[in-house]
Amino acid sequence: MSQVNTSTSRVADESSIDIASLVADLLSQSFDQADRESVNGALQAVRSVRTWLDALEIRVARRVRQLHDAGRADSPVTTLIDNNGCSGRDARNTLDREGLCADMPLFETALGGGRVGGAHLDAIARATNGLSPDAKAAFANHQERLLALASQMSPDSFERRCRDLARSIRAQLDAAAEADRVSRQRS
Repeated sequence: MSQVNTSTSRVADESSIDIASLVADLLSQSFDQADRESVNGALQAVRSVRTWLDALEIRVARRVRQLHDAGRADSPVTTLIDNNGCSGRDARNTLDREGLCADMPLFETALGGGRVGGAHLDAIARATNGLSPDAKAAFANHQERLLALASQMSPDSFERRCRDLARSIRAQLDAAAEADRVSRQRS
């Protein structure tokens, strides 16, 4: 049985992943008698392919949104449902990921390169849901630090960190707004 090449599953950016080779290696495998090393390598290769596909789906969703905004396509949700075989919730999640990557482009690059997974993007989306535009912009200013955390943490642990950061930003902005209000009252 051939071994899955795992060296490309730990790359820094999407330009260095040879997805075709990973898929070819995976297709050539028979996992009925695979040992632990082969199974682990295959799972790492699957992750690389999945994250690359997630990044590609984000780029396609971005274009769908652009076409819709230009009046040349149905709504992005409808287009994704009809052509991607996904549920409405999955379509909205893809569009949330696309918006998040527009605000935090380092995550799109890291996703395409397999450094983070789609679940990391979903964790950010959940943590920032309900934040004001100013708070979301402040959150996005932390993308380098967040990316370093995401590349080292499970999506669940990363989501806890994102929620903590979102609460902190919300508290800071609320305190600043309150200070402004008090200052205006004194004037």
